[in-house]
Amino acid sequence: HDIGFPVVVKPTDGSLSKHTVCNITTEAALTKAIQIAQIVNPVFIVEEFINGHDYRITVVDGTIVAACRREPPNVIGDGSHSIQALIEIKNHDPLRGTIEQRNSTLHRLVISPKAVALLAELKLTLHSVLPRGQKVYLQSKVILAAGADIHDVTDDVHPDNRALFEQVAKLCQAPLIGIDVIAQDLTTTYREQNCAILEVNSLPYIDMHHYPVTGHPRNVAGAILDLALSEK
Repeated sequence: HDIGFPVVVKPTDGSLSKHTVCNITTEAALTKAIQIAQIVNPVFIVEEFINGHDYRITVVDGTIVAACRREPPNVIGDGSHSIQALIEIKNHDPLRGTIEQRNSTLHRLVISPKAVALLAELKLTLHSVLPRGQKVYLQSKVILAAGADIHDVTDDVHPDNRALFEQVAKLCQAPLIGIDVIAQDLTTTYREQNCAILEVNSLPYIDMHHYPVTGHPRNVAGAILDLALSEK
């Protein structure tokens, strides 16, 4: 009641966003979200919901070496193929592994009940043909195993934001930090938008920077190795 709707509910122990519910606007939905979070842990967190894009910034030895925007699984219409056909076309990418494939960063899109429900909210089905350029999402959250996209934005981070993230890493006193951020646009200073740092990871998943869907791969592993070798 102090925070007010909308809110987010998540378990205190991570489950790769699987048991996190976002944009909750009613008490009934809040109760259901708490039940979902408690599948993982009886202790849960309620936070203010902030609308924006999901970013990961990786800092090595106090310097940003990579930043990416993580986007929920989606397809973009071409005016001729059905949504199901667009999914199949996207899944032909050899860099996309199956949902259970552990040695793959990108994964094939999954046609789940959630995907069907999201399409139904738009009055669409898997057989619908999207106009050219129209994008639809098959998940409401960024889940890599369900086919999320990764877009490199390292060169586009505003100087104010770079300074903020590097200050966060300095406060954490760790040589490797992954910072999760919700923001409207990292090309704009954080001072002029509603944004938040969600969490800081001391063992971040760096593979996503090596295999973006768009933008340039960033050799985070090389930066970590260089740091390790310099300390010997």
